[in-house]
Amino acid sequence: PPAAPPPPPWAEQLRRLNEKMPPPQRRGRQPPPDRQLQQQLQEQAAALCRGLGSELDLHAACPALLLEACRWNERDTFQRLEFEGDAFLQAAVSLELVARYPECDEGELTHLRSCLVKNLHLSRLLTRRFGAALAREFVRGASEAHRRAIESFVAGVDTTSGLSMLEVLTLTREAAAADAAPPPASAPRHDRRGHDYRKPLGDQYEAIVGLVLTALHGDVDRTWAVFRRDFFPPEAEAAEAADAAEGREEVRREVRRQQQQQREQAAKAEVCLQRLFVLPAAP
Repeated sequence: PPAAPPPPPWAEQLRRLNEKMPPPQRRGRQPPPDRQLQQQLQEQAAALCRGLGSELDLHAACPALLLEACRWNERDTFQRLEFEGDAFLQAAVSLELVARYPECDEGELTHLRSCLVKNLHLSRLLTRRFGAALAREFVRGASEAHRRAIESFVAGVDTTSGLSMLEVLTLTREAAAADAAPPPASAPRHDRRGHDYRKPLGDQYEAIVGLVLTALHGDVDRTWAVFRRDFFPPEAEAAEAADAAEGREEVRREVRRQQQQQREQAAKAEVCLQRLFVLPAAP
């Protein structure tokens, strides 16, 4: 018998899996499609493509995935794109940091990567890359409480210039201090379950990364070329290059300062737990 054809590349399998629509849950006549929603998604898809650059033809590469990635949701297809984008960013940012900061140890590199790929920073990158108006449209499917908090966050993002690594660290520290403080009733930072309101924005950025990775058939170099300037803006690189050694050392000092603060906070939390669970002395 003739030999079986080789399986398609993993990226092609992934594209087919992502575009496979789930079977309908109901039998009988289905409601007509929401034409207004479809029009909104088409407009968002066009804006998303403009934000990514003219070299990518996502309409031709994966039209169904493009529409799915245009609005945050909890469906399987969007969640898979988010998973793929998250995994890619973890690896790509790690390799970039190792090349940029050869003097940093594993703990310092881990802290830098955490600051760059956490929801806070991804939300900022999404707003800066695609604009505040489109960022709001991306997360229209989130809860009303999340949307109100997101609206306030997006309005405060500076979209005029990129951030250096030191500025990212500073903003992360300030945001951590703000999140630790009791939030005012008018601007909740987290819902009652403790979920970060910035998560839909971060998920959206990761889903867009997964979309581009799939459209480019798993080409990690071309995918990173699309997003690298978000994490390491050329204008910030030019400023740091003036005194690269001192700039890297200043980054390391800030990392160590934040790590020390985290250790102190963990020690205080441990002391509190020990006081809560200490047993009374026997009579």
